[in-house]
Amino acid sequence: MPATTPMPPLTPSHPLARTSTLVLAIVATIAVLFLWRSIQDIDIAISRTFYLEVACSQLAPQGKTCGYFPLIEDAFMRQIRIIGYVIPLGLMVIMLLWGLGNLIAGYNPNRRNWQAPLAGTIAGLLGPLIIVNLVLKTFKGRARPYQVDTFGGDAQFTLPGTITDQCDFNCSFPSGEAAAATWMLVLVPFLPASWRRNSLAIILFLIIAISFLRVAFGRHFTSDVTMGVMLTLVSIAASFWLVARVPSGWHRIRGTRGKKLETA
Repeated sequence: MPATTPMPPLTPSHPLARTSTLVLAIVATIAVLFLWRSIQDIDIAISRTFYLEVACSQLAPQGKTCGYFPLIEDAFMRQIRIIGYVIPLGLMVIMLLWGLGNLIAGYNPNRRNWQAPLAGTIAGLLGPLIIVNLVLKTFKGRARPYQVDTFGGDAQFTLPGTITDQCDFNCSFPSGEAAAATWMLVLVPFLPASWRRNSLAIILFLIIAISFLRVAFGRHFTSDVTMGVMLTLVSIAASFWLVARVPSGWHRIRGTRGKKLETA
């Protein structure tokens, strides 16, 4: 098994912790959001390619569109979706335990071996959990594709990022699963150097596959999955930026307390 190449200490000059990296991620995210808001017809057009329109029953209101997204009924595709949902969550738990283990058992303030796992854990909590699922999906109120009138639902299509009332709970914007899949990018630097290129390719494939299925199932617009990706990239950059700037005085305080206990 190839030897693991340890990550260099997270200092403000580290590529993942630079202010320029964080600023670039934020600017790119804002630019992508405004791009999607300016080409709203593309969102509908992409989702329409996965939608199958059928004849409505005689009881349906006049002018109503009837149909469904057939790929969601494919059992194999649903299993792939479940795998893509579980893997990032499991890896987040592993990273959290790893970081706690470094802090408690293998703590070494000179090696700063707690930094990268802590940054990765914060990125997972900040992006996919807090920003995406707890805040935006709760308060933006964007209806999912299968809920809008264009695809047989009763809600209205709204632009990404708009605060609306077309959905009450677990809404469409942005995609939590695309966000969680993107978080897996933080794992690449922890792997042996000889594994990183192939691992990066696999993770990118998973991000694309998971995002594709969410759109094909009619559960998200393409703008939803795109913004889930971008917001997670911001959370990764912000977390590494923050952890790299943790005051070194914290280590000295902890070390001083340990010496007092030994001499007591």
